[in-house]
Amino acid sequence: MMMTHSFFGNSSLYGLDTTGVLCKVMDVMEHFFICHPESGRREGSEHERIMFFSPSSERTDKQTDITGLAEAVVNFTENFSQPQPEDETPEFEHRYVTTTNFAEVYIRLENRKFIMGLSLNRKSCQEMDYTLHLPTLKTILVTAYKTFKLFFGSFGRLIEANPKVFKDRLNYFFSRYLSLLKVNQMPLVDYFAGVDFLQLESVDFLRVETLTAQVQEQFPQIEKVMFLYQNRLMWYSVSKVDVIVLFRYLTQSFLPTSLRAELKPDSHLNRRPSGSPGQHEGKFLSGPSDLTRPSSGDDSPKDMKCPVVYLSTDEESRHLSASQLIVYRALNATMCMFVKKNINRDILHDLDAFLGPELSKLASRIGEVYGNSNNGIKAEADYFHFIYYNPVSLSVKTSFGLSTDGNSNNTQSLIVPKNVYRMACEVCENFIADGEQFGQVQCKGDDDWWIVGRKSNGRILILFLPPRPPTTVNDVDGYVSQIIKTHFDSIFVI
Repeated sequence: MMMTHSFFGNSSLYGLDTTGVLCKVMDVMEHFFICHPESGRREGSEHERIMFFSPSSERTDKQTDITGLAEAVVNFTENFSQPQPEDETPEFEHRYVTTTNFAEVYIRLENRKFIMGLSLNRKSCQEMDYTLHLPTLKTILVTAYKTFKLFFGSFGRLIEANPKVFKDRLNYFFSRYLSLLKVNQMPLVDYFAGVDFLQLESVDFLRVETLTAQVQEQFPQIEKVMFLYQNRLMWYSVSKVDVIVLFRYLTQSFLPTSLRAELKPDSHLNRRPSGSPGQHEGKFLSGPSDLTRPSSGDDSPKDMKCPVVYLSTDEESRHLSASQLIVYRALNATMCMFVKKNINRDILHDLDAFLGPELSKLASRIGEVYGNSNNGIKAEADYFHFIYYNPVSLSVKTSFGLSTDGNSNNTQSLIVPKNVYRMACEVCENFIADGEQFGQVQCKGDDDWWIVGRKSNGRILILFLPPRPPTTVNDVDGYVSQIIKTHFDSIFVI
């Protein structure tokens, strides 16, 4: 395969013991498919529209029926929708289908030429205590598609080049992706699908921005950059539509796998000559295993061991461009650089000499100032649970089981009843998606839990408050305001 560093380096997407926090998709999934309707137009060749289907053991005629039904639903419901100009058509049109036994989501991809579908078994979801929330399932499908596209490019380009190779790559990727995919028991965490940001003071943020600018000035081959500290994002220049999938790949697969490899006694990753001047803490996590060997002049991306990824050239994600990914780490700071032109050992040697000392010094300062700081948000899961989302920065913070940096929260004594999960999805769905910049919603469940959602300048905060006095609406409103002032004052303005 073309991919030089697999997304599937972890045995788990999170690499943690997540019993009771995450649910394996395969345990609740009825089927998943990708189809290309134009390939099955001729009578008798309907099965040819199936590009990928899971479970693969399903009979071909049933696969054909399922994908045919999805196409029929999409086409039938289109008769009731208002026609839109092609340039205003949503990138991911969707259809929700619910029956007594199943909950299904279909999304149309790449100018409506492909359909991706996911069906969950309601009984299995109930047995696994997984709360069904169709908008979350849509987000999961979109993320799966974007992750595939990151490594292989668009469906349309692949099927046009070679349909058989396209099917092989779908099978290679999704057979593994689905087997590892886990979803949070609190669906809204997956629905927001954001990243975990480390907020810096203006001076320190300027230092990060200055270093990235210096690197790009010294090495014009580097076109885009992402900067992380302890698996939290600090700065990026890649397109916003790529940030989430890149962040997930780096923090949930690439970095854990690379750092485990460093611990092996026989690891020679990016070794330098012993006793060489200018020793520092920096090292390449992607690149040739030995920087001491001179460049041969014909170093290929495969020889350089840099993953090739496909990044969006615009914020609409309509066009993709292949880039090599160079990952450099010093202490707990990681700089991910995206290069379109071929690179060689000589360039990486110079980059190591320039970036190593500077990144080591910056990482040391960030560690001294911020350490394991969570930016003033204390995980108060002994007293309440929360989900915070900023749609502008794509920042997500939560106390539900896992923070978005993949680290388990230690405060798990306050258990939220599963019916509160369902109530939160039902109550907050319209509140989240109504497009308003300000607003509030709150409700009280039969078990006396309160769910309070507040929106300020587009930023969303959802609080889950356990049964305790006071319980009147006015008193709860005052209690929520106090929580925000105490724990969220730096990121959420009342």
